[in-house]
Amino acid sequence: MRTRQPKPWIIVVGFCIALGYGALHFTPRDLALSDAPVQPKQTLPETYILGMIDRSFDDDGRLSYTLEAEQVTYFEQGQGTDGTLTKPKVLFLSEKTTPWNLEADKGHVYSGNNTVILNDNVVAYSRSDDHGELTLLTETLNIDTDKQYAHTDKPVTMRSARSNTQAVGLKADLQEGRMELLSEVRGRYEP
Repeated sequence: MRTRQPKPWIIVVGFCIALGYGALHFTPRDLALSDAPVQPKQTLPETYILGMIDRSFDDDGRLSYTLEAEQVTYFEQGQGTDGTLTKPKVLFLSEKTTPWNLEADKGHVYSGNNTVILNDNVVAYSRSDDHGELTLLTETLNIDTDKQYAHTDKPVTMRSARSNTQAVGLKADLQEGRMELLSEVRGRYEP
């Protein structure tokens, strides 16, 4: 029995069909993009402010705190806005204790829940006639501006004229002037 040889034109037609199918489903643009990394969607700022000063007052009309920053960039996020701060400074005022000054290199502000987060070289200090100056140093400090409450789980150094205390974690009620060091507390006191 003799085997039939395929006709040459059938091979050419089959090759053209396969080539046409590939051309319709894979364009040069698709092939070029397949290996390219996917870029995240770039969000543009909603508001950009230079030299911002924000003041907040209590129910009796007294100044409660101020928030200053060299630069603020707000981004729209769902129901509110999130802002990045450059060189933020917060001043808390209270009738019960001396004012607290808080500064950092960077920060974030969240409009939905009155939260400010200070990052990088955070310094908080207060000066009273009775106790002198007290300075706190840490890398991150979360602040509830309405309650004048600050906390961190990072290492903290607390310095005064006569003592130097180190710990991990801090809870501070700045309005009442109370602080709690959370763990690994070590200190040196010089009378």
